[in-house]
Amino acid sequence: MGRKKGDDSMNVGRGRNRKGTLYRRWKGKKFDINDPIALGKGGIYLRYMVSGKTFDEALKTNDITEAKKKQLAIMRPMELASKKEALLQVEVRLKQAVEDDKDEWKARNPPLKLVEAWEAYVSAQNRPRSGPSTLSRYASHYTQFIDWMSLNFSRAIYMKDVGTREADAYADYLGSLKLSPSTYNQKLNALSLVWAVLAEKAQAQENPFSWDKKTRKGIHRQSVKAEAHQRRKRPLTVEELDEVLKHANGDYKTLIIVLVCTGQRLVDGLKLEWKSIDFEKRLIKLIPKKTSKRTGTAVYIPLFPQLEVELNKRKRVGRYVMPKLVERYDHDGPYVSKHMKKIFKDAKIETSKNTDLETGRVITDVGAHSFRHTFVTLARFSGIPDPLITQITGHSSQEMVDHYTQFSDEMVSSIAGRLLSSPKDVKTLVNKKTEEPIPAWAKEKLNEAYAIADKHFGRGGDESKTALLSLLVELGAYGSLPPKKIISKKLPAKKKQARKMSPKRPPAE
Repeated sequence: MGRKKGDDSMNVGRGRNRKGTLYRRWKGKKFDINDPIALGKGGIYLRYMVSGKTFDEALKTNDITEAKKKQLAIMRPMELASKKEALLQVEVRLKQAVEDDKDEWKARNPPLKLVEAWEAYVSAQNRPRSGPSTLSRYASHYTQFIDWMSLNFSRAIYMKDVGTREADAYADYLGSLKLSPSTYNQKLNALSLVWAVLAEKAQAQENPFSWDKKTRKGIHRQSVKAEAHQRRKRPLTVEELDEVLKHANGDYKTLIIVLVCTGQRLVDGLKLEWKSIDFEKRLIKLIPKKTSKRTGTAVYIPLFPQLEVELNKRKRVGRYVMPKLVERYDHDGPYVSKHMKKIFKDAKIETSKNTDLETGRVITDVGAHSFRHTFVTLARFSGIPDPLITQITGHSSQEMVDHYTQFSDEMVSSIAGRLLSSPKDVKTLVNKKTEEPIPAWAKEKLNEAYAIADKHFGRGGDESKTALLSLLVELGAYGSLPPKKIISKKLPAKKKQARKMSPKRPPAE
Protein backbone atom coordinates (compact mmCIF):
# COMPACT_ATOMS: atom_id res chain seq x y z
CA MET A 1 0.00 0.00 0.00
CA GLY A 2 1.59 3.28 -1.10
CA ARG A 3 1.81 6.52 0.83
CA LYS A 4 -1.20 8.79 0.67
CA LYS A 5 -0.77 12.32 -0.57
CA GLY A 6 -0.06 14.60 2.34
CA ASP A 7 0.96 11.73 4.62
CA ASP A 8 3.49 13.13 7.12
CA SER A 9 4.57 9.86 8.67
CA MET A 10 8.12 8.53 8.69
CA ASN A 11 7.47 5.81 6.08
CA VAL A 12 10.47 6.32 3.81
CA GLY A 13 11.32 3.31 1.69
CA ARG A 14 9.98 -0.18 1.74
CA GLY A 15 10.52 -3.41 3.61
CA ARG A 16 13.41 -3.35 6.05
CA ASN A 17 14.05 0.39 5.54
CA ARG A 18 10.93 1.14 7.56
CA LYS A 19 12.33 -0.80 10.48
CA GLY A 20 16.00 -0.06 9.81
CA THR A 21 18.74 -2.55 9.00
CA LEU A 22 21.11 -4.27 11.40
CA TYR A 23 24.71 -5.05 10.42
CA ARG A 24 28.03 -5.81 12.05
CA ARG A 25 31.37 -4.00 11.95
CA TRP A 26 34.43 -6.13 12.43
CA LYS A 27 38.05 -5.39 11.54
CA GLY A 28 37.00 -2.29 9.66
CA LYS A 29 34.52 -4.13 7.42
CA LYS A 30 30.73 -4.44 7.34
CA PHE A 31 28.98 -7.84 7.55
CA ASP A 32 25.39 -9.04 7.43
CA ILE A 33 23.95 -9.59 10.88
CA ASN A 34 23.83 -13.37 10.32
CA ASP A 35 27.08 -13.73 8.38
CA PRO A 36 28.85 -16.77 9.93
CA ILE A 37 32.27 -15.14 9.43
CA ALA A 38 31.53 -12.32 11.88
CA LEU A 39 28.87 -14.04 13.97
CA GLY A 40 29.27 -13.02 17.60
CA LYS A 41 32.14 -10.70 16.70
CA GLY A 42 32.37 -6.94 16.37
CA GLY A 43 29.64 -4.43 17.25
CA ILE A 44 26.14 -4.30 15.83
CA TYR A 45 24.92 -1.11 14.17
CA LEU A 46 21.49 0.10 13.09
CA ARG A 47 21.09 1.90 9.76
CA TYR A 48 17.88 3.78 9.05
CA MET A 49 16.61 6.67 6.94
CA VAL A 50 14.63 9.74 7.87
CA SER A 51 13.53 12.17 5.16
CA GLY A 52 16.14 10.87 2.74
CA LYS A 53 19.00 11.09 5.25
CA THR A 54 20.84 7.95 6.29
CA PHE A 55 21.92 7.46 9.88
CA ASP A 56 24.16 4.79 11.43
CA GLU A 57 23.84 4.29 15.16
CA ALA A 58 26.01 2.03 17.30
CA LEU A 59 23.89 -0.24 19.51
CA LYS A 60 26.89 -1.08 21.71
CA THR A 61 26.30 -4.83 21.71
CA ASN A 62 27.24 -7.87 19.62
CA ASP A 63 24.25 -9.99 20.69
CA ILE A 64 21.53 -10.25 18.02
CA THR A 65 18.61 -10.59 20.46
CA GLU A 66 19.63 -7.51 22.43
CA ALA A 67 20.31 -5.59 19.21
CA LYS A 68 16.78 -6.32 17.90
CA LYS A 69 15.24 -5.06 21.14
CA LYS A 70 17.19 -1.80 20.81
CA GLN A 71 16.21 -1.58 17.15
CA LEU A 72 12.53 -1.83 18.06
CA ALA A 73 12.88 0.76 20.83
CA ILE A 74 14.51 3.20 18.42
CA MET A 75 12.35 2.70 15.33
CA ARG A 76 8.83 2.29 16.82
CA PRO A 77 8.53 5.94 18.01
CA MET A 78 9.93 7.21 14.70
CA GLU A 79 7.38 5.22 12.65
CA LEU A 80 4.54 6.91 14.45
CA ALA A 81 6.10 10.41 14.33
CA SER A 82 6.04 13.04 11.62
CA LYS A 83 9.16 13.81 9.59
CA LYS A 84 10.00 16.82 11.73
CA GLU A 85 9.46 14.93 14.97
CA ALA A 86 11.52 12.00 13.68
CA LEU A 87 14.44 14.26 12.76
CA LEU A 88 14.31 15.89 16.19
CA GLN A 89 14.38 12.45 17.79
CA VAL A 90 17.42 11.49 15.72
CA GLU A 91 19.21 14.71 16.63
CA VAL A 92 18.53 14.17 20.32
CA ARG A 93 19.68 10.55 20.10
CA LEU A 94 22.92 11.46 18.31
CA LYS A 95 23.74 14.17 20.85
CA GLN A 96 23.01 11.77 23.66
CA ALA A 97 25.26 9.17 22.04
CA VAL A 98 28.11 11.69 21.92
CA GLU A 99 27.57 12.59 25.57
CA ASP A 100 27.46 8.91 26.50
CA ASP A 101 30.76 8.36 24.71
CA LYS A 102 32.28 11.28 26.60
CA ASP A 103 31.01 9.91 29.89
CA GLU A 104 32.44 6.50 29.12
CA TRP A 105 35.78 8.05 28.17
CA LYS A 106 35.83 10.07 31.39
CA ALA A 107 35.00 6.95 33.37
CA ARG A 108 37.96 5.15 31.82
CA ASN A 109 40.22 8.23 32.03
CA PRO A 110 39.91 10.13 35.32
CA PRO A 111 40.94 13.84 35.25
CA LEU A 112 44.61 14.66 35.66
CA LYS A 113 45.86 15.57 39.08
CA LEU A 114 48.02 18.67 39.45
CA VAL A 115 50.94 16.61 40.76
CA GLU A 116 50.75 14.30 37.71
CA ALA A 117 50.35 16.98 35.06
CA TRP A 118 54.01 17.74 34.39
CA GLU A 119 54.91 14.13 33.56
CA ALA A 120 51.84 13.98 31.32
CA TYR A 121 52.97 17.18 29.56
CA VAL A 122 56.47 15.83 28.90
CA SER A 123 55.09 12.63 27.35
CA ALA A 124 52.32 14.41 25.37
CA GLN A 125 52.63 14.10 21.59
CA ASN A 126 50.96 17.45 20.88
CA ARG A 127 53.38 19.58 22.89
CA PRO A 128 56.07 21.75 21.22
CA ARG A 129 59.41 20.00 20.70
CA SER A 130 61.29 22.16 23.21
CA GLY A 131 64.96 21.68 24.00
CA PRO A 132 66.26 20.43 27.37
CA SER A 133 66.95 23.92 28.72
CA THR A 134 63.48 25.17 27.77
CA LEU A 135 61.82 22.12 29.31
CA SER A 136 63.83 22.61 32.48
CA ARG A 137 62.67 26.23 32.67
CA TYR A 138 59.02 25.21 32.13
CA ALA A 139 59.37 22.55 34.84
CA SER A 140 60.67 25.17 37.26
CA HIS A 141 57.72 27.48 36.52
CA TYR A 142 55.21 24.65 37.00
CA THR A 143 56.82 23.44 40.24
CA GLN A 144 56.67 26.97 41.64
CA PHE A 145 52.95 27.10 40.85
CA ILE A 146 52.26 23.68 42.45
CA ASP A 147 54.07 24.71 45.64
CA TRP A 148 52.05 27.93 45.77
CA MET A 149 48.78 26.03 45.21
CA SER A 150 49.52 23.59 48.03
CA LEU A 151 49.83 26.54 50.42
CA ASN A 152 46.92 28.65 49.21
CA PHE A 153 44.40 26.27 47.59
CA SER A 154 45.18 22.90 49.11
CA ARG A 155 41.71 21.52 48.25
CA ALA A 156 42.44 21.79 44.51
CA ILE A 157 43.56 18.29 43.53
CA TYR A 158 42.87 18.17 39.79
CA MET A 159 43.80 20.49 36.94
CA LYS A 160 40.12 21.16 36.33
CA ASP A 161 39.91 22.55 39.88
CA VAL A 162 42.08 25.51 38.83
CA GLY A 163 39.86 28.28 37.52
CA THR A 164 39.84 32.03 37.08
CA ARG A 165 39.92 32.69 40.82
CA GLU A 166 43.07 30.63 41.40
CA ALA A 167 44.80 31.94 38.26
CA ASP A 168 44.10 35.58 39.14
CA ALA A 169 45.39 35.05 42.67
CA TYR A 170 48.60 33.49 41.35
CA ALA A 171 49.08 36.37 38.90
CA ASP A 172 48.75 38.80 41.82
CA TYR A 173 51.36 36.79 43.72
CA LEU A 174 53.80 36.98 40.78
CA GLY A 175 53.18 40.72 40.59
CA SER A 176 54.14 41.09 44.25
CA LEU A 177 57.54 39.51 43.51
CA LYS A 178 58.43 42.51 41.30
CA LEU A 179 59.60 40.32 38.45
CA SER A 180 60.62 41.79 35.12
CA PRO A 181 57.79 41.87 32.55
CA SER A 182 59.57 39.19 30.52
CA THR A 183 59.91 36.80 33.49
CA TYR A 184 56.33 37.48 34.61
CA ASN A 185 55.00 36.66 31.13
CA GLN A 186 57.20 33.56 30.78
CA LYS A 187 55.78 32.03 33.97
CA LEU A 188 52.17 32.59 32.92
CA ASN A 189 52.82 31.49 29.33
CA ALA A 190 54.37 28.24 30.55
CA LEU A 191 51.28 27.43 32.63
CA SER A 192 48.97 28.41 29.78
CA LEU A 193 50.87 26.05 27.48
CA VAL A 194 50.58 23.13 29.93
CA TRP A 195 46.80 23.64 30.21
CA ALA A 196 46.40 23.96 26.43
CA VAL A 197 48.34 20.75 25.70
CA LEU A 198 46.57 18.74 28.41
CA ALA A 199 43.10 20.24 27.88
CA GLU A 200 41.40 16.93 27.04
CA LYS A 201 43.12 14.86 29.70
CA ALA A 202 42.59 17.58 32.30
CA GLN A 203 38.85 17.70 31.47
CA ALA A 204 39.06 21.41 32.23
CA GLN A 205 36.31 23.74 31.05
CA GLU A 206 38.75 26.58 30.33
CA ASN A 207 42.39 27.55 30.18
CA PRO A 208 42.65 29.77 33.28
CA PHE A 209 46.05 31.25 32.29
CA SER A 210 45.24 32.26 28.71
CA TRP A 211 44.91 35.83 27.43
CA ASP A 212 42.73 36.89 24.49
CA LYS A 213 43.68 40.32 23.15
CA LYS A 214 40.45 40.74 21.17
CA THR A 215 37.99 39.91 23.93
CA ARG A 216 40.41 40.93 26.70
CA LYS A 217 39.52 37.79 28.63
CA GLY A 218 42.04 36.01 30.81
CA ILE A 219 45.18 37.24 32.50
CA HIS A 220 46.74 40.29 30.88
CA ARG A 221 50.43 40.06 30.06
CA GLN A 222 52.81 42.85 31.01
CA SER A 223 54.38 45.08 28.36
CA VAL A 224 58.00 44.18 27.66
CA LYS A 225 58.61 47.24 25.48
CA ALA A 226 58.03 49.64 28.36
CA GLU A 227 61.31 48.60 30.01
CA ALA A 228 63.19 47.26 26.98
CA HIS A 229 65.27 50.42 26.45
CA GLN A 230 66.53 50.28 30.04
CA ARG A 231 67.14 46.55 30.16
CA ARG A 232 69.01 45.98 26.92
CA LYS A 233 72.75 45.41 27.01
CA ARG A 234 74.93 48.21 25.69
CA PRO A 235 77.66 47.81 23.05
CA LEU A 236 81.31 48.14 24.01
CA THR A 237 83.51 50.98 22.85
CA VAL A 238 86.65 50.26 20.86
CA GLU A 239 88.83 50.98 23.89
CA GLU A 240 86.76 48.60 26.02
CA LEU A 241 87.10 45.86 23.39
CA ASP A 242 90.86 46.31 23.38
CA GLU A 243 90.96 46.02 27.18
CA VAL A 244 88.74 42.93 27.17
CA LEU A 245 90.96 41.22 24.60
CA LYS A 246 94.05 42.03 26.68
CA HIS A 247 92.58 40.21 29.68
CA ALA A 248 91.16 37.24 27.74
CA ASN A 249 93.29 34.18 27.02
CA GLY A 250 92.96 30.94 25.08
CA ASP A 251 89.45 29.87 24.17
CA TYR A 252 87.91 32.95 25.77
CA LYS A 253 89.90 35.26 23.52
CA THR A 254 88.83 33.26 20.47
CA LEU A 255 85.25 33.27 21.69
CA ILE A 256 85.18 37.06 22.05
CA ILE A 257 86.58 37.56 18.54
CA VAL A 258 84.00 35.09 17.17
CA LEU A 259 81.15 36.94 18.90
CA VAL A 260 82.32 40.38 17.79
CA CYS A 261 82.85 39.29 14.18
CA THR A 262 79.69 37.22 13.74
CA GLY A 263 77.09 38.97 15.89
CA GLN A 264 75.82 35.61 17.17
CA ARG A 265 74.51 34.69 20.59
CA LEU A 266 76.85 33.16 23.16
CA VAL A 267 75.85 29.51 22.60
CA ASP A 268 76.10 29.80 18.79
CA GLY A 269 79.51 31.46 18.89
CA LEU A 270 80.80 29.08 21.55
CA LYS A 271 79.64 25.98 19.63
CA LEU A 272 80.94 27.12 16.25
CA GLU A 273 81.83 24.03 14.18
CA TRP A 274 84.61 23.68 11.64
CA LYS A 275 82.17 22.33 9.05
CA SER A 276 80.23 25.62 9.27
CA ILE A 277 83.24 27.58 7.99
CA ASP A 278 83.97 27.75 4.25
CA PHE A 279 87.43 29.30 3.99
CA GLU A 280 87.36 29.29 0.18
CA LYS A 281 84.10 31.21 -0.11
CA ARG A 282 84.92 33.16 3.06
CA LEU A 283 81.52 32.38 4.55
CA ILE A 284 80.19 30.93 7.78
CA LYS A 285 76.87 29.12 7.58
CA LEU A 286 75.04 28.03 10.74
CA ILE A 287 71.55 27.60 12.17
CA PRO A 288 71.06 29.58 15.41
CA LYS A 289 69.96 27.38 18.28
CA LYS A 290 67.15 29.75 19.26
CA THR A 291 65.35 29.28 15.92
CA SER A 292 66.60 25.82 14.97
CA LYS A 293 63.47 23.97 16.11
CA ARG A 294 61.01 26.68 15.09
CA THR A 295 62.18 27.65 11.59
CA GLY A 296 65.52 25.94 10.95
CA THR A 297 66.63 28.97 8.92
CA ALA A 298 70.37 29.29 8.40
CA VAL A 299 72.34 32.54 8.62
CA TYR A 300 75.23 33.38 6.31
CA ILE A 301 78.10 35.36 7.80
CA PRO A 302 81.02 36.84 5.84
CA LEU A 303 84.32 35.55 7.19
CA PHE A 304 85.96 38.81 8.19
CA PRO A 305 89.78 38.97 8.02
CA GLN A 306 90.53 39.24 11.75
CA LEU A 307 88.35 36.21 12.51
CA GLU A 308 90.02 34.24 9.73
CA VAL A 309 93.43 35.05 11.23
CA GLU A 310 92.29 33.87 14.67
CA LEU A 311 90.77 30.66 13.30
CA ASN A 312 93.93 29.82 11.36
CA LYS A 313 95.87 29.90 14.64
CA ARG A 314 93.84 26.97 15.99
CA LYS A 315 94.24 23.28 15.30
CA ARG A 316 91.38 21.85 13.26
CA VAL A 317 90.79 18.79 15.41
CA GLY A 318 87.35 17.41 16.19
CA ARG A 319 83.95 18.94 15.64
CA TYR A 320 84.16 22.28 17.42
CA VAL A 321 86.52 25.23 17.10
CA MET A 322 86.67 25.46 20.92
CA PRO A 323 86.07 21.85 22.09
CA LYS A 324 87.25 22.30 25.69
CA LEU A 325 85.03 25.34 26.20
CA VAL A 326 82.05 23.46 24.71
CA GLU A 327 82.66 20.60 27.14
CA ARG A 328 82.77 23.02 30.07
CA TYR A 329 79.62 24.79 28.87
CA ASP A 330 77.66 21.54 28.53
CA HIS A 331 78.74 20.52 32.02
CA ASP A 332 78.13 23.88 33.69
CA GLY A 333 76.60 26.56 31.43
CA PRO A 334 76.61 29.44 33.96
CA TYR A 335 80.37 28.99 34.51
CA VAL A 336 81.20 30.44 31.09
CA SER A 337 79.06 33.54 31.67
CA LYS A 338 80.60 34.00 35.12
CA HIS A 339 84.12 33.78 33.69
CA MET A 340 83.19 36.32 30.99
CA LYS A 341 81.98 38.60 33.76
CA LYS A 342 85.33 38.19 35.48
CA ILE A 343 87.11 39.25 32.27
CA PHE A 344 85.00 42.42 32.16
CA LYS A 345 85.83 43.07 35.79
CA ASP A 346 89.57 42.61 35.14
CA ALA A 347 89.23 45.08 32.26
CA LYS A 348 87.65 47.50 34.77
CA ILE A 349 84.28 47.57 33.00
CA GLU A 350 81.18 47.88 35.16
CA THR A 351 78.78 45.08 34.27
CA SER A 352 75.69 46.41 36.07
CA LYS A 353 73.84 49.71 36.33
CA ASN A 354 71.30 51.36 38.59
CA THR A 355 67.79 52.04 37.28
CA ASP A 356 64.50 53.37 38.58
CA LEU A 357 62.69 50.15 37.66
CA GLU A 358 60.58 48.66 40.43
CA THR A 359 61.27 45.19 39.07
CA GLY A 360 65.05 45.49 39.38
CA ARG A 361 66.90 48.61 40.40
CA VAL A 362 70.30 47.08 39.62
CA ILE A 363 70.41 45.19 36.32
CA THR A 364 73.09 43.80 34.01
CA ASP A 365 74.46 46.41 31.64
CA VAL A 366 77.36 44.55 30.01
CA GLY A 367 77.65 40.82 29.36
CA ALA A 368 78.36 38.28 26.65
CA HIS A 369 75.29 39.52 24.76
CA SER A 370 76.90 42.96 24.54
CA PHE A 371 79.15 41.64 21.77
CA ARG A 372 76.03 41.07 19.64
CA HIS A 373 74.98 44.69 20.21
CA THR A 374 78.55 45.75 19.44
CA PHE A 375 78.58 43.92 16.11
CA VAL A 376 75.29 45.45 14.92
CA THR A 377 76.32 48.95 15.98
CA LEU A 378 79.76 48.73 14.36
CA ALA A 379 78.33 47.11 11.22
CA ARG A 380 75.84 49.91 10.75
CA PHE A 381 78.42 52.56 11.46
CA SER A 382 80.80 51.05 8.90
CA GLY A 383 78.13 51.12 6.16
CA ILE A 384 77.08 47.48 5.98
CA PRO A 385 73.47 47.49 4.69
CA ASP A 386 70.65 46.51 7.02
CA PRO A 387 69.46 43.58 4.82
CA LEU A 388 72.91 42.02 5.12
CA ILE A 389 73.00 42.64 8.89
CA THR A 390 69.67 40.84 9.36
CA GLN A 391 70.99 37.88 7.37
CA ILE A 392 74.12 37.72 9.50
CA THR A 393 72.45 38.04 12.90
CA GLY A 394 69.25 36.18 12.04
CA HIS A 395 66.99 39.05 13.12
CA SER A 396 63.50 38.83 11.66
CA SER A 397 62.76 42.54 11.36
CA GLN A 398 64.24 45.99 10.92
CA GLU A 399 62.94 46.89 14.38
CA MET A 400 65.25 44.34 16.00
CA VAL A 401 68.26 45.79 14.17
CA ASP A 402 67.23 49.21 15.49
CA HIS A 403 66.91 47.74 18.98
CA TYR A 404 70.47 46.39 18.86
CA THR A 405 71.94 49.65 17.52
CA GLN A 406 73.06 52.18 20.12
CA PHE A 407 75.14 55.17 19.06
CA SER A 408 76.23 56.67 22.37
CA ASP A 409 78.59 59.66 22.45
CA GLU A 410 81.40 57.43 23.67
CA MET A 411 80.79 54.89 20.93
CA VAL A 412 80.76 57.45 18.12
CA SER A 413 83.86 59.22 19.34
CA SER A 414 85.78 55.97 19.78
CA ILE A 415 84.84 54.70 16.31
CA ALA A 416 85.61 57.94 14.52
CA GLY A 417 88.39 57.36 12.02
CA ARG A 418 88.73 53.65 12.83
CA LEU A 419 86.88 50.56 13.88
CA LEU A 420 88.39 47.84 16.03
CA SER A 421 91.90 49.21 16.25
CA SER A 422 94.01 46.63 18.06
CA PRO A 423 96.55 45.66 15.37
CA LYS A 424 97.17 42.15 16.73
CA ASP A 425 93.62 41.23 17.51
CA VAL A 426 90.72 42.92 15.70
CA LYS A 427 91.35 45.62 13.14
CA THR A 428 88.08 46.15 11.29
CA LEU A 429 84.74 44.50 10.69
CA VAL A 430 85.13 44.73 6.92
CA ASN A 431 88.07 44.35 4.55
CA LYS A 432 90.18 47.41 4.02
CA LYS A 433 89.09 49.37 1.00
CA THR A 434 91.56 50.08 -1.75
CA GLU A 435 93.82 52.98 -1.00
CA GLU A 436 93.20 54.58 -4.39
CA PRO A 437 90.01 56.67 -4.50
CA ILE A 438 87.13 55.08 -6.42
CA PRO A 439 85.92 57.21 -9.37
CA ALA A 440 82.38 58.56 -9.23
CA TRP A 441 81.27 56.52 -12.24
CA ALA A 442 82.51 53.31 -10.55
CA LYS A 443 80.63 54.12 -7.33
CA GLU A 444 77.49 54.70 -9.36
CA LYS A 445 77.90 51.32 -11.08
CA LEU A 446 78.50 49.59 -7.75
CA ASN A 447 75.38 51.17 -6.33
CA GLU A 448 73.36 50.00 -9.34
CA ALA A 449 74.85 46.52 -8.93
CA TYR A 450 73.76 46.42 -5.31
CA ALA A 451 70.21 47.51 -6.20
CA ILE A 452 69.99 44.82 -8.90
CA ALA A 453 71.36 42.17 -6.54
CA ASP A 454 68.94 43.10 -3.79
CA LYS A 455 65.99 43.02 -6.20
CA HIS A 456 67.07 39.74 -7.81
CA PHE A 457 67.72 37.79 -4.62
CA GLY A 458 64.93 39.34 -2.53
CA ARG A 459 65.13 39.52 1.25
CA GLY A 460 65.92 35.85 1.96
CA GLY A 461 69.07 34.49 3.59
CA ASP A 462 70.54 33.27 0.33
CA GLU A 463 74.20 32.32 0.39
CA SER A 464 74.92 33.85 -3.02
CA LYS A 465 73.28 37.14 -2.07
CA THR A 466 75.27 37.35 1.14
CA ALA A 467 78.54 36.74 -0.68
CA LEU A 468 77.70 39.26 -3.43
CA LEU A 469 76.51 42.01 -1.09
CA SER A 470 79.50 41.64 1.20
CA LEU A 471 81.78 41.88 -1.85
CA LEU A 472 80.04 45.05 -3.07
CA VAL A 473 80.33 46.62 0.37
CA GLU A 474 84.00 45.71 0.42
CA LEU A 475 84.56 47.27 -3.01
CA GLY A 476 83.06 50.55 -1.87
CA ALA A 477 79.39 50.35 -2.77
CA TYR A 478 77.07 52.83 -1.15
CA GLY A 479 79.34 55.76 -1.96
CA SER A 480 77.46 58.75 -0.63
CA LEU A 481 73.96 57.27 -0.77
CA PRO A 482 72.26 55.79 2.33
CA PRO A 483 71.24 52.11 2.04
CA LYS A 484 67.48 52.63 2.00
CA LYS A 485 67.76 55.25 -0.74
CA ILE A 486 69.85 52.94 -2.89
CA ILE A 487 67.49 50.01 -2.49
CA SER A 488 64.47 52.08 -3.45
CA LYS A 489 66.23 53.83 -6.34
CA LYS A 490 64.50 52.98 -9.62
CA LEU A 491 65.65 53.91 -13.09
CA PRO A 492 63.23 54.66 -15.95
CA ALA A 493 62.70 51.70 -18.29
CA LYS A 494 64.08 53.55 -21.33
CA LYS A 495 67.17 54.66 -19.43
CA LYS A 496 67.79 51.11 -18.21
CA GLN A 497 67.50 49.76 -21.75
CA ALA A 498 69.85 52.43 -23.07
CA ARG A 499 72.43 51.57 -20.41
CA LYS A 500 72.21 47.87 -21.29
CA MET A 501 72.86 48.60 -24.97
CA SER A 502 75.52 51.20 -24.39
CA PRO A 503 77.17 50.87 -20.96
CA LYS A 504 78.84 53.95 -19.58
CA ARG A 505 82.60 54.02 -20.03
CA PRO A 506 85.14 55.83 -17.90
CA PRO A 507 86.16 59.23 -19.27
CA ALA A 508 89.29 59.22 -21.38
CA GLU A 509 92.30 60.70 -19.72
